[in-house]
Amino acid sequence: MNANGAAGARTSFTSAGGTPFGFAFGPRHVLLVSEAAAPGSASFYILGRDGDLRVASGAVLTHQGAPCWAVVTNDGRFGFTGNGSGSVSGFAIAGDGAISLIEPNGASALIGAGVNDIALSHNSRYLYVLQTGGAQALHAFRIERDGHLAPLGPVGGLPAGTRGLAAF
Repeated sequence: MNANGAAGARTSFTSAGGTPFGFAFGPRHVLLVSEAAAPGSASFYILGRDGDLRVASGAVLTHQGAPCWAVVTNDGRFGFTGNGSGSVSGFAIAGDGAISLIEPNGASALIGAGVNDIALSHNSRYLYVLQTGGAQALHAFRIERDGHLAPLGPVGGLPAGTRGLAAF
């Protein structure tokens, strides 16, 4: 970025995992990247003031397959990936940027076929998951203090063409 805030020259960095797909910036210049290559993983980076990207936590396997979408909570304590295999993986984010799975098997929530997108509410208390495979539904979860997801139920009957998700 230039001093006036405009985008500068392109810079490339090698991903810690295979097939980087989704990403989400969090507070304190952190970046969660979902990596869709089998068996699926996520990595965590810290963006330096000079624009360099430092790996804080290399590829952590989700054990769920095809993590595509990513979000980071406003407080930077948790990250989540929406997995094409029909699940959500939750990650606890340590102060040094190391990430670890909240659930040992990587499945913080099981949705079913066709997770298409995920989004957080503006206060990061709720996670929304769009399911477009099989049932067309929006699944809602409350994010507990320890990062676990408490299901609040799906809302079905979405139009067949629903593909993206935005939350406020």
